[in-house]
Amino acid sequence: LIRVETSAYGGLLPQQWRSALWSTWRGNWRTGQYQLSLRREWVAGQPAPLMPSLGLDWQLLRRLLVKMKVSRNYRLPTFNDLYWLPGGNTQLLPETGWSQELGLERLGRQSAWTLDVSLTAFNRIIDNWILWSLEDGQSFWSASNLAQVWSRGLEPRLNLCYAWSSGSINWHNGYDWIRSTNQRAVERPRLAAGSQLLYTPVHQFFSRIQLRYNSFTLLYQHRLSSSSQGQLEVIPGFQTARFSMAWQGQWAATGRLQLQGSINNIWNADYMLIERRPMPGRLFQLSVLFSNL
Repeated sequence: LIRVETSAYGGLLPQQWRSALWSTWRGNWRTGQYQLSLRREWVAGQPAPLMPSLGLDWQLLRRLLVKMKVSRNYRLPTFNDLYWLPGGNTQLLPETGWSQELGLERLGRQSAWTLDVSLTAFNRIIDNWILWSLEDGQSFWSASNLAQVWSRGLEPRLNLCYAWSSGSINWHNGYDWIRSTNQRAVERPRLAAGSQLLYTPVHQFFSRIQLRYNSFTLLYQHRLSSSSQGQLEVIPGFQTARFSMAWQGQWAATGRLQLQGSINNIWNADYMLIERRPMPGRLFQLSVLFSNL
């Protein structure tokens, strides 16, 4: 049960009952495995579309795994999309569509070394995409099912690990090339048919290296993002990084204690995800976690 109380809905107190039933079958198929899932959801007593998903992992060669997946997508409008005043639209339809994935993964092991390389390609088409826009004669933005979005991309990954008796070093790298285009022209905001979605960079790269030694862990993460188009202007590309150090040990007989210190945006980069809304600069965090087993 979801229930919201806020002055932003003009005195309305919307609530929504949701329930779901799903089932999954798993089994072996020749040199691979398959998984079939079915999900049915009811929203306010009304049935949503049946959501099937079929996945297959196929051992093509001794160290080469092929992964395939087909699934149906379904997303309900948020309460803000429906009830925000002004601009909410109670007549919105859910976003629906289909997605497909195809991946190759090679796992290599030699003594203490592990090398995992993978490449995933995906394709997704979503109808009734909810977009906030300025309609003719309006002075405020409102939600409508204006767009059809076609997302496709490639996601290569490379993971290298070296382990020994008292620790390990893990180096994880990834690159995302994603084209998410609006297939229908929109006037305001002006989006030409085939143009990249707002706030969606085409290129993103990340790298993470982690050192574990006994009870200590050191972690460095780096992220690079290309520029993207905002509502009013282009958002420049940026790089950010994070460093953290943690210690974990025993506390009393059954307790566990973890101390962690982090520096977010360690290089104090000046960047934005949405135009005219700068993100924080260098930020320090300290946490103490205690659990009783």
